[in-house]
Amino acid sequence: MKEAKERSKEERRKELGRWVAGMRNEAKRNAQPVIDKIKEYIKSSAVVGSDESGLYCNKRLDWAWIAQTVYYTLLFRADGRGSKVLADKFDDSLERMTVVTDRHSAYFVLHFLNHQVCLAHLLRELQYLSELNTEQEWPGKVTNRFREAIHQRNTNPKDVIDKVSWTRRLDNLLKQNIEGLGKKFITFRRGLIKYASSG
Repeated sequence: MKEAKERSKEERRKELGRWVAGMRNEAKRNAQPVIDKIKEYIKSSAVVGSDESGLYCNKRLDWAWIAQTVYYTLLFRADGRGSKVLADKFDDSLERMTVVTDRHSAYFVLHFLNHQVCLAHLLRELQYLSELNTEQEWPGKVTNRFREAIHQRNTNPKDVIDKVSWTRRLDNLLKQNIEGLGKKFITFRRGLIKYASSG
């Protein structure tokens, strides 16, 4: 009797699994035309933000990727977080986009029309550095420079803004001696210098 109950429970579990798989496949099939259209809109967009995040599924590390514009967002799963994922997904359209990303190295081997490091990511790192050492002012000064630039762009969205004065003022901050603040500050500054010179 107990064995029959266990078998019955296992059969119900399998049946539920088949039903869920069927529903998932049907939903995927129904959504695919919309997903394809969103992908086409993103591929034709001038500016695209991209990010990736790891997550475990059945004890296996998967990667959730996002590509977004002002109007469209595409989420997709991948086995890795290397540059090949974006290259395969968006092929030669990458060469016609300005892409906004974090400082993950995979983005810097791709050939974009233009590449901007995400200011939200940088501001979050600067906040962390400010909290790490509350006795110093360097991260706050860099934060203020970024916020001023963001404000100018937001208040004058159609203007062509001369970047020379902004770059000069940021360079002056990056040239300051921050050796005494610690390794994390130096690593952050080095990254800004490295990626500013690669763009």
